[in-house]
Amino acid sequence: VAFFFSSRFLFFFFKQKTAYEISACLVGSEMCIRDRSYIDPAIPRANYKIDSVEELAEHFVMWEYAIAMCGYLMKICPFDQPDVASAKAVVLDILKEGQPEPDFVQDFIDEVHMGEVEVRLSPCFKDCTDVRSALRALLGSIQPGDFFALNAFLPFTGEGRREALETIRHGVAEKRGVVSCLEVGPRYLHSTGQLHKGGPNCGVFLILSADELKDIPLKQEAESLGSLAKAQASGDLVTLAERGRRVVHLHLSLIHISEPTRQAEISYAVFCLKKKKTKKKKNKKKTQHSR
Repeated sequence: VAFFFSSRFLFFFFKQKTAYEISACLVGSEMCIRDRSYIDPAIPRANYKIDSVEELAEHFVMWEYAIAMCGYLMKICPFDQPDVASAKAVVLDILKEGQPEPDFVQDFIDEVHMGEVEVRLSPCFKDCTDVRSALRALLGSIQPGDFFALNAFLPFTGEGRREALETIRHGVAEKRGVVSCLEVGPRYLHSTGQLHKGGPNCGVFLILSADELKDIPLKQEAESLGSLAKAQASGDLVTLAERGRRVVHLHLSLIHISEPTRQAEISYAVFCLKKKKTKKKKNKKKTQHSR
């Protein structure tokens, strides 16, 4: 849990009886910190161990009172959600008027052709004309004290899907020496999404979305769950860009590929990733053995 007071953060760590120690990797939790070295030691933090359901309930009550009191001292209502409401308004406009045009569309890059990627950029990256340059510009903008957020409007079921996203965000954190988080859309819009928009401008955001393989039609608001998720991802980009945030939205479009071909391509992509991972492990073992 992260609180922001007068340009400073205060971190509270919670763990269950069977969880890893706080200093270990906390993969899987939103806004989680992989290593304490990424946090300024001057930032106050407190660790809590929760051993039972009763203690968990106690913490819920305690922190509800704490948040209300902090809001009173800061002269704000902590239960107002202006940055949730603003994002919802943008999403409703997108559902009514249609998706904003992408800055450019590119055939999916790398070894496997998986369709096209629609790229939408915040104004500070408008000069980019391909995926690689957009990602280089986004990650190159990270400065000490920033944080990197991978906002994924993707289904997390499937072999190695979440692990791949965790690898990406931890890789960025290690290379750039910053805090990183994996946010699951659209639920993060009601929690840390408010910090992204209303907090200090120290976030760098990569939004990922994709066409649904097995989409579910809807009768109201949106054509389907897939189109609703895409609208929410685009709405997050628009809202963040309006606040001057550094953000890139990649939407993987698969609609022009037939279902059998699509499944075959996905299976082959997973195979390639596994092969690369195995090769990397073998090379690492060889290097260690030679030493």
